[in-house]
Amino acid sequence: MEKLIKMLILLEVFFIIVSSSSLVVRATEPDMADYTAYPIFMAQSVKPNILIILDNSGSMNFPAYGSYPGSGNEITDAPFAGDSHTVTTNITVTASADDAEESSGGNTYDDNDLDLAGVAYVGVRFQNISIPQGATITNAYITFEAMEENSDNTTSTTITIRGEAADSAPAFDFSETNNLSNRSLTTASVSWSPGSWTVDQTYQTPDLSSIVQEIVNRDGWNSGNAMVFIFTGTGYREAKAYNEDPNSAPVLHVEYTGVRYYGYFDPDARYTYNSNRFERSPSGEWSGNWLNWICMRRIDIARKILVGGLATSRTGGGATDLIGDDSSGQSWRYWTR
Repeated sequence: MEKLIKMLILLEVFFIIVSSSSLVVRATEPDMADYTAYPIFMAQSVKPNILIILDNSGSMNFPAYGSYPGSGNEITDAPFAGDSHTVTTNITVTASADDAEESSGGNTYDDNDLDLAGVAYVGVRFQNISIPQGATITNAYITFEAMEENSDNTTSTTITIRGEAADSAPAFDFSETNNLSNRSLTTASVSWSPGSWTVDQTYQTPDLSSIVQEIVNRDGWNSGNAMVFIFTGTGYREAKAYNEDPNSAPVLHVEYTGVRYYGYFDPDARYTYNSNRFERSPSGEWSGNWLNWICMRRIDIARKILVGGLATSRTGGGATDLIGDDSSGQSWRYWTR
């Protein structure tokens, strides 16, 4: 009897094991596509998870760029210097008073043409040049468009080009005698021996980097200032002036390496100050790159990274509206403090 009971027990255990094996849940093999797929935010917009870090030391209110003493104490940490980048800019003469001629008698006047080497002096001025102080100039030249088809444009010609040694060269004054020749000139100069010219064709000077470099290296140079170039020589080449056709006026081409500063402003745009705020304007007197350098605090950079700079008004310490700028040129994007 005892043996029979033991056999029945063994059979029951075996039956339970066999029966329960059909209930085991087996995990499926993982699909490698689940591990190599692009994150969701690469394919569609999603609300970001933002980590807020509170810093009560006051250092987040220090300027983002450059050094700051901070309550009488010297900041010894190395400030972020911005991103190195290469920029190409083209600036056109934009006013009648920005190209001129001066006769051998000192009479300064504007005209429809610029008689390069045909008169004692020719001056060309370019406004709102967005080149930071001390930037490294890698290439520069001025493009002219030939005015007329005549034998004078084929004669042997040698032209000397210099810049005005000024922080921001003023417009030409046609009421002043010797307005061109009385200007202080750069040490750097460039010689140009142009070939024959054909009407309506464009011609460019040799590399003027040395002249532009000398000007932007001046302590008083700021991005947005103006430059003047003075032409003297022998021979004759006739170029179109602003008065002839603004679309054919001289163009200054400059290539340089410098620093782009990150912030609410587009570093490659220009701004004008209007109604207590900075707004985009192609002819604005303020460089977005310079405004980022001068205006951005460390907390501004953090806000820009996290939320594009947008924030609502706050109370207590004063109201602050921060609206992040973008590269689309939307006029309602601005920065105010």
